[in-house]
Amino acid sequence: MMKMTKMMNKITCMRWKAFTCVVLLELLLVPVVSALVPATTTASKKIIFVSIIPLKYFVDRIISAKEVEVITMVEPGQGPETYTPTPEKMQQLSQASLYLHLGLPFERVMMERIKKINPQLKIVDVRNMGNVGDIEDEHKDEHKDGHKDGHKDEHEDEDDPHIWSSPRLMGKILPIIGVSIQNTLGKNVVNNSQQKLNNLQRELNNLDQEISKLFAAFRSLQKKFLVFHPAWGYFAKDYQLQQISIERHGKSPGPRDLEQLAVLVRKNNIKTLFVTKQQIRKQAETWAKSLNIKKIVELDPLAYDYFENTRKITAAILSSFRER
Repeated sequence: MMKMTKMMNKITCMRWKAFTCVVLLELLLVPVVSALVPATTTASKKIIFVSIIPLKYFVDRIISAKEVEVITMVEPGQGPETYTPTPEKMQQLSQASLYLHLGLPFERVMMERIKKINPQLKIVDVRNMGNVGDIEDEHKDEHKDGHKDGHKDEHEDEDDPHIWSSPRLMGKILPIIGVSIQNTLGKNVVNNSQQKLNNLQRELNNLDQEISKLFAAFRSLQKKFLVFHPAWGYFAKDYQLQQISIERHGKSPGPRDLEQLAVLVRKNNIKTLFVTKQQIRKQAETWAKSLNIKKIVELDPLAYDYFENTRKITAAILSSFRER
């Protein structure tokens, strides 16, 4: 019994020594590990928030990542129409210096709350560039007498938020972004920002001219394209195209709408349905089948590289015109 007690005491002593060594080792390693792990950027940099990824692209082109951290509210794969900010996102927003927004549905609802959690936050609505105008929709024109099933048009009650789809409107938004950044961070901090803004403006003008020439080759009767979600209305307006949308005011079409859509599709020999990357594919396939559409093309209105993505969208729509 005595031997057993001595043995247990010895084991306990060994365990205690081992535990003490581990604790001392951890205490010694903490400073080393801390030195190896980079400090969070939010502590040393000012934070700029933007509504969507395409806006982040332009801010990134204007100002260096060494000077600010640019955070996007709507992340890849998420839809602006149904987005709800997470608590983590709101916490980040509480530390931001500038918020460049587009007046998206969730922003209209959350704006007062955003102001309360960060009273010092400079909030800029980049749409404040004058009247952006109404957009045309061929499907809307066919429904001037209303809908028996209460199914309203996409733009009857609210503005189309997808203004970034228009290179011309982005050219008007760009100076607002530039001035907002300069006013928030100071011109001394934003190195060569005016030159960068001028370069971006030149690129947007060149893009606009390039697209105009490409679409000019088609007759007006051919300039119709079918989409599930109306994300390219302002793009269509820029280049005298007509966007025909299946979805109306965030809702699927009723029987009467579907019948009229089918007539438009046959009349214009439309063979392609464009869907957004955020769209549920199965849902789009169901509607394509209902309209006897064989080809579904996925486009992303929220891709990062604005110029590359706009050219991709242009090429896809042109390709659908050539199929007729």
